[in-house]
Amino acid sequence: MDGGHLPWWTPPRFRIAFFRYLSTLTMWVDYRLWPESAWLMHAQSLLWFAALVVAVVLFYRRMFGGGMVAGLAALLYAVDEARAVPAIWLSNRNALLATLFAVLCLWAHDRWRRDAWRPGAALGPLFLALALGSAELGLGAVAYLVAHAVFLEPGPWRRRLVALAPHGAVVAAWIVLYRVLGYGVVGSGLYLDPVNDLAGYARLFPDRFVYQLLGQWTAIPADLAAYVTADVQRVLWLLGLGTIAVVAWALTPLLRRDALARFWMLGMLLSLVPVAATFASNRLLMCAGLGGMGLLAQFLVAAFPRADSLARTRLSRQAVRVLSWLLIVTHLGIAPLGLALAFAGVQNMGRAQIEAAASIPHPPRIAQQDLVILHSPDYLFFVAPIAALKHFDGHPYARSMRPLATTPVPLVVTRVDERTLDVRMEGGLFAGPLGRLFRGWRDPLRAGDRVELDGWTVTVLDAAADGDVLEARFEFAVPLEDPSLHWVRWEDHGYVPFSPPPVGRSIRVPAARSLLEQYR
Repeated sequence: MDGGHLPWWTPPRFRIAFFRYLSTLTMWVDYRLWPESAWLMHAQSLLWFAALVVAVVLFYRRMFGGGMVAGLAALLYAVDEARAVPAIWLSNRNALLATLFAVLCLWAHDRWRRDAWRPGAALGPLFLALALGSAELGLGAVAYLVAHAVFLEPGPWRRRLVALAPHGAVVAAWIVLYRVLGYGVVGSGLYLDPVNDLAGYARLFPDRFVYQLLGQWTAIPADLAAYVTADVQRVLWLLGLGTIAVVAWALTPLLRRDALARFWMLGMLLSLVPVAATFASNRLLMCAGLGGMGLLAQFLVAAFPRADSLARTRLSRQAVRVLSWLLIVTHLGIAPLGLALAFAGVQNMGRAQIEAAASIPHPPRIAQQDLVILHSPDYLFFVAPIAALKHFDGHPYARSMRPLATTPVPLVVTRVDERTLDVRMEGGLFAGPLGRLFRGWRDPLRAGDRVELDGWTVTVLDAAADGDVLEARFEFAVPLEDPSLHWVRWEDHGYVPFSPPPVGRSIRVPAARSLLEQYR
């Protein structure tokens, strides 16, 4: 926090630590073998993506016995927009590995249980361990293992539970290691640990669950909920409920007669439970999409050329056909286009970060200065990377960063005295889509709270009922015009110089444009 790598509002107990050793190992390979070659790093991610698609094809062929349904399901899965970010964003490679090993776990388990293929008894738990060692997303495999036991496993319940015991042992060992080694989330409002904050997780679960299903079945990305106002979020939530109701109505005949359809449905729904620990995003649909696309393929093949098996009346058959065409346009027309646009979006975001860091001058004296950032659209993307980007470009960078209000809302800045600024945030400090990343609702800030940092002190002057900061006072150890302070503010796509107002004067600063407005 003194250096500016974490914002001043971070609670002392804050921690975000993920148990992803296998994914980290692949990044270590990148930096050991081709540290200067970004395209080789991306090539490795694309190879993992290709391996995932092959595994998905094999699994669908196994479950459907080949044929049109298996091919359609694999196509729907491969071209969906939700695959874009894990495939192109190096930091999200963990999702590719976790899903790949989850699918292989399910493939091995099904061969063991239905074909008596003995190696599957050992390979299934092994692949599950690899999935969990890649990312928490690997818990999606557990969802489908449960669905398999419920709908596809023959015999009494005791036998079904015994078949899951090796996988249960792997999950138990993973949980113990997770806790003993100190992994988990504490103090964030965007990432929630159900063990540490069950109440917070339960409170946000309904919204996140509905948004994820909206992203799975429609062309509206789940991510959109993070970038819109509370009123629009309510509209999206209602739209999500409507989508769930319509899809459930259309799928009911298929679910009643087909155990495999019920397997896909339960696996999809259960796989969304662990991902609700963070904000809704299409990139979290890697495991849910396995069941979603399997179920969608079954529905579409049953709906064409006749919908008699899915609806009894003429009106309902027409409704099924209309829904079928909407799903085809969404998942085979819009989704592939969205895949390409998402690729470009990740690339543009990277360019935006580089452009923002480059806008900050780097004279030799900057190394003896503190960079005071009045505001920016977001902290994670446009403040935290500055030092690293300057370093890798070979430029000098400030000895510390002092971000005041990294929130996309208008500010009223008042000069109290030669060393003090009051900043009023019209909409709150945590208004941005990632505003709650560094401080959750369990650590509210109240009027009068003080944060003492190296060379400056922050005092909360006004706060909302939910702990959001509405106004703060920033007191510096030196006058604001001291040459040891380098002031900047956000404008358009980067930073420009900023001069604090004279003592006793106030100025209004327009909102820093949001990520959605600029780059999405």
